[in-house]
Parts: sequence; structure tokens; C-alpha cells
Amino acid sequence: MRTTSIARQDLLDTREYRGDLAFGAEHPVRAARRGTVTWLPGPGARVGRGDPLYRVNGLPSVLFYGSTPLYRRLGTPGQEGRDVQVVHDNLRALGFGATTGSVLTPATASALRCWQHQVGLPETGELGPADVVVRPDAVRVSAVAAVRGDGTAADLMSLTSTDQEVLVRIGAGQVGAIRRGAAVGLTLGDGSEAAARVRGISADLRQVPQVTVAVRPDEPISVPGPVRVRFTVETRPNVLAVSLAALIPLDEGGYAVRTRDGRMLGVRTGLFALGMVEISGAGLREGLHVLTS
Repeated sequence: MRTTSIARQDLLDTREYRGDLAFGAEHPVRAARRGTVTWLPGPGARVGRGDPLYRVNGLPSVLFYGSTPLYRRLGTPGQEGRDVQVVHDNLRALGFGATTGSVLTPATASALRCWQHQVGLPETGELGPADVVVRPDAVRVSAVAAVRGDGTAADLMSLTSTDQEVLVRIGAGQVGAIRRGAAVGLTLGDGSEAAARVRGISADLRQVPQVTVAVRPDEPISVPGPVRVRFTVETRPNVLAVSLAALIPLDEGGYAVRTRDGRMLGVRTGLFALGMVEISGAGLREGLHVLTS
């Protein structure tokens, strides 16, 4: 005679779906400097502030952080604008002087010459759109379209954010209680577990009623392959629960459980989750032993 005991616990109803590791939208890059491609990073490379993104004619185009791209040549004291602010912010962050503000000064030229010496650009104290590539943050090289020796008339590469995300495509009717910021569990390709949170939910109008749930891992994932994503869609805290194997269907409908002394106790069922069921009814209590099939 096998038995189990009624427990008091939190019941979680979960749904598991396949997800694909991604890095956000791709953005193509074309060289601002005309000539011959002499160096490119490899696919998957991470490029940060101050790193060369590519080289043309042996000269680097360096990544700067900011929201305004360089659209003119900077070198005349008194030039003013948001692009000047971007240059000052990056030179200061890279350790070249304490230049600030949105107005070009002689100190800017001095800081530029020191920086140019380090990165291998002509030490002119001036800066043009071909010398830097401005992006909001670090980038990841998702694909490389050119090779050394190519001209610069076509795209060189594609970039994405460095932030990993797992994309899960599910039917709109299955979204249920999935909410932005909710904690989720990940099972990686090697069977290991990881934690993540829902970053956002978006609908693809070309594939209605399908939606895409974007999940951001708490820690970078280095394991290749598909990911299994577990969402908690319903929670019942601090309820009485028992193994499904203890439920006895009644001829008149509903269910009961049988105690070790043979008594039948009717139960009302609630949430079913992970082989357990929420129950309530007269005579039921935590720790009560009931028979299982």
C-alpha cells in the first residue's frame, strides 16, 4: 500500500518553449573612408570604445560612444555642436585630457594629437567622419561581408548590440500571464540551467497571432544551440497540494482521496502543476497521509 502526504506549498504552473539566442537587430556598416580594406574583425568580435572597427588604406576607423555621428571635419577652435561634445566625452573617457563641453578649443587639438599617435592616425589635431564610427555603446560583429583587398563601395559588416537575448515565438493566445520583468528559467544546450527575465513582448503583424517574447539572461550564455525557456504563467501561494496519483475519480463526478484507514474525503481541485494538484475540502490538512494508485 503506497501513500503520500498532503503538503502545503506554492504551486507554479509553467510553460516551456524553444528559444533562439540572438543579439538584437543587425545594422550594416559602410566605410566613410574611400580606398582598400586592409583589416576587419571576425564574426562574433566585440568592439568597445577606442577600439578600431575596421581599417582602410591602413588607417583605422575607431569606435566612439555617443548619439550624434561626426558629419563634418572638426579642427577649428570655436566650432560648436553635439558632435564636438561626443569627441570631448570620448577623449576624456579614454584618458586624453579633460576636455569638456560642446565648443572646440586648442586643448581639443592637443588631446586629439595624443590620441591619434596612440591609434595610428596622422597627428593633425583634426578629426573627420572617416576617423571614427559613433554608436551608443559597444557593438558585436554579427557578420562580415568584405575581405581584405576589397574596395569600400559596399557594406563591410553588420553590427548588433552586445546584449544577449533569447527570442521565443509563441501563439498570442499562449502569452497568458507572461509579463515584462518576470523571472524565467533557461535550459541550455548542454543541460545546464540559467536565469533570465522577460525584456519585452512584441507582435509581428505579418504573422498574427504570433508574438515574440524577448528574454535577457542574467549572465552571458556561452553554450551554443537552442535554449528551452520556462515561463511561470500562474502561481498559487501557500495552498494544500497532493500528488495526482492520489486523486480518485468519483462516479457522480469530481474527485476524492482515500486515507490509510479507508475514509474517502471529497476534494475540490484547483491548479494542476508539475504532477501536483491544489486541493481543498473538509477533513483535509497538511501532513495527512493518503493512498496513491
